[in-house]
Amino acid sequence: MRKIHVAIKELGRAPRSVWISPTRENLEKHVGGMVVNTFLAKDLILISRADAEFAGEGLTAQIAHRRYFGTLIFAGADGKGYTDLPCSWSELRTLFPQLWEDVPEQVRS
Repeated sequence: MRKIHVAIKELGRAPRSVWISPTRENLEKHVGGMVVNTFLAKDLILISRADAEFAGEGLTAQIAHRRYFGTLIFAGADGKGYTDLPCSWSELRTLFPQLWEDVPEQVRS
């Protein structure tokens, strides 16, 4: 089974670099439910749980004026599916410094 390199951000934890199988079932297992994709750039996708906010999951990050709840997966996108993270770890940290900060639970809406 093919694996891809991604960054996973969980509530209250620093992001971590992992290799995962990009099947829908595996991604759903990681985020805890049905996944939704948000393109952050042409080749960078954010995978999150579709109903995490409504299921009472805590706020994990605020990116581009949008709030994300629960576990987040940053992966690459090549038009055919998921692929390796298209940027280095230091570039990811520069692009999204808020991922390394804990987001207060009371910021939820």
